[in-house]
Amino acid sequence: MSQDVETASQGAEPAPVDAESAEPSPPPPRRPVPTRRGAWLLLVGALGLAGYLTYGPSSPRDNTVRFVLGDAAPNVRAVDVRYLDGDEVLREAAFQYPGGAPRIVSHEVRAKAGDYRVEVHVGTDKGMKSFEKTLRLEGGATQVDLVPSLVR
Repeated sequence: MSQDVETASQGAEPAPVDAESAEPSPPPPRRPVPTRRGAWLLLVGALGLAGYLTYGPSSPRDNTVRFVLGDAAPNVRAVDVRYLDGDEVLREAAFQYPGGAPRIVSHEVRAKAGDYRVEVHVGTDKGMKSFEKTLRLEGGATQVDLVPSLVR
């Protein structure tokens, strides 16, 4: 009788025992349940990818364009620049230098990545000189050497 009282006082039921190995059987495998956090991460990732594919490659980028005037700079009084996509003028910039220009005229242009036709008009002590160049703007810095054209 003392054995019955001892088992009842423990209050725990014995784990199921496999008849062949006499060891408790492992619990059945659980299916993973999607969590709210996982759903949010998936949603945010999908929206980020959609935004990049929609706006990323074709969005305007900051470009620094440097026009190198070199030794002709002290004689340069004005630099006018027009960026064209086909026949459409996308951007314009005008710089006035009554006392002579710096050796490098630099400015920022915000444009989509691509090839652009650039018209440059340089006013010097000897008159106006005009140039047309093709530039590839992809974000970052681009340099246009005008020295050979100004020396002629």
